[in-house]
Amino acid sequence: MGQTMKTVGDRIRQAREFRGLSGEELAIKVGYKTQSGISNLENRATGRGGFALPKIAEVTNFSVEWFLQGPDTEDMTTVEPFARTRQTWPAAPQTPTPGIAETQKTFDTPRDLAHRLVDSISDKGLMHAIELLEGLASRHPLEQKHSAGVSVPATIIKAA
Repeated sequence: MGQTMKTVGDRIRQAREFRGLSGEELAIKVGYKTQSGISNLENRATGRGGFALPKIAEVTNFSVEWFLQGPDTEDMTTVEPFARTRQTWPAAPQTPTPGIAETQKTFDTPRDLAHRLVDSISDKGLMHAIELLEGLASRHPLEQKHSAGVSVPATIIKAA
């Protein structure tokens, strides 16, 4: 019988174990309050790791692409390391070139950073942050309307 392809969760577990991290250690480094967040990702039959995957890739130093697509391997020294591309938003429009692969990369905008920070604040701290933000919003109103409320990163073109 043929070998089954690994899930994203299987690869998260493989990377964690290869780096000698317990589920609790990885959870803390990624920003979860308990190990259960990592356990849930590792034990899912489906899924792509959610918003935590880029941080898991960074902590374990394996590429996001490997977590998502493989190839499955037992020799972890052959897996591409984590690489982050920072680019100012909005990205300059680019014309696809034949033979060039498109890849999703991280875009760091002030709103992206604010979202990450909000996700790391306790409920008590969040209430204080809301008070501060209300004062800032009244002094610095938004100049252009964001209809979706969240910036959606575009893809950039990367040589294959």
